Amino acid sequence: MPAREALRTLPALLLADEAEAGETLALATDMETITYRALAAAARRLAAGLIAAGVAPGDRVALWLPNGVDWLVAHWAGTLAGAILVPLNTRNRPAEVRYILGQCGAAALILRDRFLQTDYAAGLGEILSGGLPDLRAVIVRQTAPGDLPTPAIAWEEAERRGASVTPDQLAAASAGVMPDDVHVLQYTSGTTGFPKGAMLTHDGLIQMARHHYAKWDFTPGDAIFVPNPMSHIIGLVYCVVMPAAGLVVPVTVATFDAERALALIQQYHPAVLTGAPTHFQMLADCPRLDEYDVSSLRFGMAGGAGTTPENVRRVMERLGLRALVNGLGMSEAGSVAHTAPDDPPEIHATTVGRPMPWLETRIVDAATGADQPDGQPGELWIRGPGVMKGYFRDPDATAHALTPGGWLRTGDLLRRDADGLLRFVGRLKEMFTVGGFNVYPAEVERVLAQHPAVAECAVVGVADERLGEVPLAFVRFRTGASAPDDELRAFAAARLANYKVPRYYTIVERIPISSTGKRELRTLDEWAQAVIAARR
Repeated sequence: MPAREALRTLPALLLADEAEAGETLALATDMETITYRALAAAARRLAAGLIAAGVAPGDRVALWLPNGVDWLVAHWAGTLAGAILVPLNTRNRPAEVRYILGQCGAAALILRDRFLQTDYAAGLGEILSGGLPDLRAVIVRQTAPGDLPTPAIAWEEAERRGASVTPDQLAAASAGVMPDDVHVLQYTSGTTGFPKGAMLTHDGLIQMARHHYAKWDFTPGDAIFVPNPMSHIIGLVYCVVMPAAGLVVPVTVATFDAERALALIQQYHPAVLTGAPTHFQMLADCPRLDEYDVSSLRFGMAGGAGTTPENVRRVMERLGLRALVNGLGMSEAGSVAHTAPDDPPEIHATTVGRPMPWLETRIVDAATGADQPDGQPGELWIRGPGVMKGYFRDPDATAHALTPGGWLRTGDLLRRDADGLLRFVGRLKEMFTVGGFNVYPAEVERVLAQHPAVAECAVVGVADERLGEVPLAFVRFRTGASAPDDELRAFAAARLANYKVPRYYTIVERIPISSTGKRELRTLDEWAQAVIAARR
């Protein structure tokens, strides 16, 4: 990417891609494709519509769209208008969207009228009720005829109104964007409280993307399959920013289906496959896997859930991967750590790898801020390119998350081995205390996941009169498998200190996980309270 190394803003990257690689695919899905030349033209038309509606540089433009060409066009339209992007999860309910739009003072919302079983246009009434004083434009991509509530207009109408904006006006909107300007507010999932908007800059995202490009040994023209939501930090970096920076062809789907994904892998020959652990399991378990050519895959990048070396080997063998890389990431900083392709399955299964080379890292005592020696757990602190500037309009949360020296307190508890590998211990906000001893759910979950009948599990603390709290485990069994509580308890007791062994076991059909791969802690807590209440 020598010609692009000096480019440090997203508008500059898009213009370079249009001029130098106009016919290169900017995105491919199972439904449609778009080249950089077509993308730039479509983005300009919609950007002009935003400007005609009164959107100015620095304003916030929210995107409530599924993965696909519309999402990409809307992203680049907001970027060319000089706006700050606010990606919204398609699973968000109207009340959640309304909160984020109000919190960030969004000037525009771009959405699709419906997706799967959800009528997003119908939810506009609730979103707009009571007024959002900063919201000046609501643009809807209509897939079916229907009336739209005021002030919403159709995507095509926004483009028509944009015809009054001159090329010079459009160019001026993005010309003032600086590398340290905020490009996106990446809202946290809000699993434990109200979501917060992490401010990520143009330069930080581009540097992160370029490091990934080099780390995974990409060359222009390679493809990468990214089923992660484009509204999430992983999808944003791997499906939008890195392709623009290195001309890697991103391939994605609006909804994940194993056979549809395999067909796309066969068609576009991606070298790399990203996704949540569930995606890899679904592909490896697909009965018709052998009917598809997946020989282009070099390695996969997953993270966010404990597994076993045996399962890593199985997925690698089934998909022909050289490695199934594990990692740790977060909305506030993107990728934080990854295992290396030449690490053995034991490392991929039991660690999150080594810190990314562009980051400084510390393991500290969360109470004192003192650095911890190797082998001792502590909170991970990070500093470097890609780390957020803070939380938008939330100085208290920013002061809690960022130290005066620029270190981000991640809230994740890890232990560093002598060889530099990081082992995930748990999260500060998930830790609970049993009789004065700290219990980290991730440790207990890793042990239970080794039981041959267990597909996945989640552990939470519930109130206990004698010990304060005790562990409760939600367990999902593998298809056709089961085990009584006593067997699970004995299995855990043989491998854990007694205070870590779950006292209660509840069998569930699913573990509640958001589309970003995070446990829905509020849902788990509600389930736990219901379980305990029923036992009384």
